[in-house]
Amino acid sequence: MDTRQIIREALSPLAMAPVPDDENVSLFETAVIDSFGLMDLIVDLEGKLGVKVPDSELVPKRFETIAKMAAYFEARVK
Repeated sequence: MDTRQIIREALSPLAMAPVPDDENVSLFETAVIDSFGLMDLIVDLEGKLGVKVPDSELVPKRFETIAKMAAYFEARVK
């Protein structure tokens, strides 16, 4: 399965607003997710994608959009 699709599926039950089709739209500015939801999402994605996100890299700006999340995880998948 495509990384972006995995992210969308993991995001869906946590979303507080419709998930935008545009992968470059800020999930925070559109109120899809907040910082607490982001933490739950990252934990879920770590398990699904087999990538551990170090605490030092848990910066909301890094995971602001689906595209940014996908780029982050794709760069680290072994």
